[in-house]
Amino acid sequence: RLSGVLRYSGPELNISVHDRSVFLGQPLILQGHVLGNPRPAVVWQHPRGHTLVDDGVNIYTHYGDDGTIHLQVIILS
Repeated sequence: RLSGVLRYSGPELNISVHDRSVFLGQPLILQGHVLGNPRPAVVWQHPRGHTLVDDGVNIYTHYGDDGTIHLQVIILS
């Protein structure tokens, strides 16, 4: 038997995204804060609906315990 209270909260995103340019194969690193319970997932999408992963883009995501998120995006070709 479990006891206790489960608490859920909606997502709060604070990621500032501006136009940037990088050389092919070089990483683009974005940082911000993502809070919520359960922890929200961040997915990059084109306006046409498919994800960047579908286009062969490597995205590495690290979530810190304090809500920080580090996204490293690498386009290889």
